[in-house]
Amino acid sequence: MTSDISVIIPAYQAEKWLSRAVESCLAQTLPPAEIIIVDDASRDATFNVAQQLAGKHAQVRAFKHEHNRGPAAARNLGARNSRGVFLAFLDADDYWHAEKLQRQYQTIAAQPALGLVISALREVRPDGSKIRDVRFRLPAQREARVAASFLFQIKLITPTMFMPRKVYEEVGGLDESLRTCEDHDLFMRIAAAHEVACLNELLVYRCVTPRSASQTGTPHHIESNYRRFLSLSLQRFPYLRKHASAFEAKLDFQVGRRFQRQGDTYNARRYFARSFQTKPTLKRGLAWATANLPRSWQGLFAEKPWRRVS
Repeated sequence: MTSDISVIIPAYQAEKWLSRAVESCLAQTLPPAEIIIVDDASRDATFNVAQQLAGKHAQVRAFKHEHNRGPAAARNLGARNSRGVFLAFLDADDYWHAEKLQRQYQTIAAQPALGLVISALREVRPDGSKIRDVRFRLPAQREARVAASFLFQIKLITPTMFMPRKVYEEVGGLDESLRTCEDHDLFMRIAAAHEVACLNELLVYRCVTPRSASQTGTPHHIESNYRRFLSLSLQRFPYLRKHASAFEAKLDFQVGRRFQRQGDTYNARRYFARSFQTKPTLKRGLAWATANLPRSWQGLFAEKPWRRVS
C-alpha cells in the first residue's frame, strides 16, 4: 500500500547520512508516495548520493540549489515540487521509526480538523546509542501552545511534523528569512489557527553530530538569528511580549554557553550575567559562577552540566 504522502528531505553536507534517512522512509509501514531530496548547495558528494538514490528508487527525486539558501528554502522548494495531500519532513542526518507515518496518518484521519501532528523523539549519537528521550505535553489553549513553542518549552524539530498540504500552503510554508527556529515559527503559525496533536511515542531519531545545524555557527551569528525570530514572533503574536524577557534570558544563556565552549570566558561571563539579571535562576547563577573559575577548569562546564539543575 502506498500513501498520498510526500516526504521532503533538505540536505547539506550530508553524504554520510542521506542514504540512512531515505531508507528509513522506504521502510515505513505506510510508505510515502514520493521522497524529495533538496541539496542546499553542498560542497561534498551529497547531490551525487541523492541522484544515486533517485536512480535506484522510483519514489525518490532529487533537486539542487545553486547557492546555499538555508533549510527553510530547501524544504519550501521540495514542497512546491511535491504532489502529496500530506507533507512530512525529515532531515538528512535523522531517521524515523518504521511506524512514524502510519501512526500520524491514522491520527489525522481520525481527527480531520487537525492541522498538524507531531511526536516525541529520541536523541542519539551517530552510532545509534541513546542520549535522551524528549517527550512533552501540549497546552490545551492555542495561545499557550504558541507561547510554549516561543519559549522552547516544546522540543520541536521538523522531522516530527506531519500535516495536510493545504495547511502548509495556507500559512505560507516556512519563513525563508529564518536560518534557525524556522520549525518553531511554522508550528506557531499553524498552532495559532488549527488544532494540533502530539503523539507521546518515540517516532523520530534525531542524530546529534558535530555538523548538526543547531550546533553550528558563531555565537554572534546564533544571537542574530534568534533575535530575528524574536522580532518576527512579536510582530505576528503581540501577546507574546509578556514573555519577551524570558526569551532574552534563555537566548543570553545559550550564547554564553557557546562562548564558554570556545574558551571565551570574558564573553561567557558577560552573557551569563545578563541572563541571570534578566531572569534569576539557580542554573544561570551557577553558569556565571563557573565561568569565573580558572580557564583550566572551564572544560568541565563547557557542555551540558545544567540539564538536571532546576
